[in-house]
Amino acid sequence: MAQQSFRVFLPTVLSRPFGANRYSLCTKSFTGFIKNTQRSYIRACRLQNNVSFAGRRYFSGDNAKVIVVFGSTGQQGGSVLNAIKDDKNFIVKAATRNTDSTRAKQLTAEGVQVIQVDISDAASCRDALKGAYGVFLVTNFFDTLVPEREIQQGKNVVDAAKENGIQHLVFSGLRSPKEVAGLEGCHHFETKKLIYDYIVEQGVPYTVVDYAMYYENLSSTMIPRKNEKNEYVIDIPMGSAPLDMLCVSDAGEVTHQIFVQQDKYKGQWIKLGSESLTIEEYANILTKKFPNRKFVAGKTTPEQYAKYGFPGAEDLAVMFKFYATGKCDHDIELTRKLHPGILTFEQWVEKNRAVFEAACP
Repeated sequence: MAQQSFRVFLPTVLSRPFGANRYSLCTKSFTGFIKNTQRSYIRACRLQNNVSFAGRRYFSGDNAKVIVVFGSTGQQGGSVLNAIKDDKNFIVKAATRNTDSTRAKQLTAEGVQVIQVDISDAASCRDALKGAYGVFLVTNFFDTLVPEREIQQGKNVVDAAKENGIQHLVFSGLRSPKEVAGLEGCHHFETKKLIYDYIVEQGVPYTVVDYAMYYENLSSTMIPRKNEKNEYVIDIPMGSAPLDMLCVSDAGEVTHQIFVQQDKYKGQWIKLGSESLTIEEYANILTKKFPNRKFVAGKTTPEQYAKYGFPGAEDLAVMFKFYATGKCDHDIELTRKLHPGILTFEQWVEKNRAVFEAACP
């Protein structure tokens, strides 16, 4: 049964039988007829694995393309899913390890089809991509801190994409600090470059989206610390070099547009960023937005940062060294071309005032 907009479904429903649900307007009320026939149509769509419903969801167009989004309950994947899910030209499937998580249940309630996928299992990945047109793939080194495992997870999805004839794989990749700047030890960048190399080797049609550091880190994993002067110190070891940043919750629209304009962006490496400022300039914006707090740039070096002792500290220290070389730039102009409304840092801070006030009391 072809999918169709619910707006055109009502006028044609009287002449469309649904198995045993053949109602006569002479014996059933029109309201009851419509309600029961609508339920039958929804069941039929479900059986064809076309659309998931939670009591409310628009039908997609006849030629809607299925996009499977990995990391759909996380920051990157969640942003991509939110940007695509209401586009009638696509049917989005949220791939997640745990379909019983709070976020997965929220997505189901919103009418999104949530599918259980173990990215570490090749067969699970193959099953997840059956019938799909496109895939958004993001892998997470920090889940295990084991490079080989992340690489294998990426390869599992690439192999599944090739086997299923996926026409467009959008991969969240990163450049190699070793190749570009001779810096070793940034494992979560190197793993993604190796996954990219495998995508090219396997001949899967692709676009790479290369994210700058998230604004959101400053209110979560890199919250400014309060010093003895009651100043809030942004402890990011960049010295006077600019740091490219990006609103990750807003960046999913870029990937949406890449899927929409796939002929234009296939085979390209898109470097996503929406702001490029020094740490001192980011601190000044925060002070401006919160006059009763003073934010300052820290003087920590990458070598000191590497000794902080938390899992991944050494990895991040090399990442900041790489950023400071200026050889890991991002294309803010192209990012804004793809998503003109993407937030500047100041706009993002204003939008998230309550979060910062809680994080920096």
